[in-house]
Amino acid sequence: KAMAIGIPFLIALSAFQIIPMLNGTKAAFVSTDISIPISELLFWSLPFKKSLLGFSRELGVLNSQGAISWDHHPFLSSIGYEISMAIIPILGLLSLIFRRDWLVASLIVTALIGAFLAKGPTPPGEEVYLWLYNNIPLFGVLKTPNRWIMLGYIAYPLLIGFTLQGLFSLRPQITSG
Repeated sequence: KAMAIGIPFLIALSAFQIIPMLNGTKAAFVSTDISIPISELLFWSLPFKKSLLGFSRELGVLNSQGAISWDHHPFLSSIGYEISMAIIPILGLLSLIFRRDWLVASLIVTALIGAFLAKGPTPPGEEVYLWLYNNIPLFGVLKTPNRWIMLGYIAYPLLIGFTLQGLFSLRPQITSG
């Protein structure tokens, strides 16, 4: 009953957008035209390892200094920075020790898909990204493929929460009195 009322109501509320779109009208920013050259996508892409670790081209450390700083840290060495960034995905993957269900599996798959898409048209699997770019409407409108990293940014905190919950459940219970 709720859907019988809700769906027509939702369509009616959206009619001001749906009817013009059905007639071919669209906003200038909504385009299925892929206008970003592959060379520019390559510039804005990071290798798979860096995407998996959560590095982001436009969200670098201390970017308030006006410089793009996706691959270096003000006081950590490059390898130290990568090790510190690896802590987040590792803590997320440790959730598999404590909980093996569809939610954890889907969050891990989401993070991996996000990292794979965030690397853009770089190896491995650049052909897959380019196929999606050329064949899926609106897929190619992202100037920065690394924005797909947000899928991992959503998945990792939830996975880490499951890991912490599992770790806290292992501690001995303190009884009072």
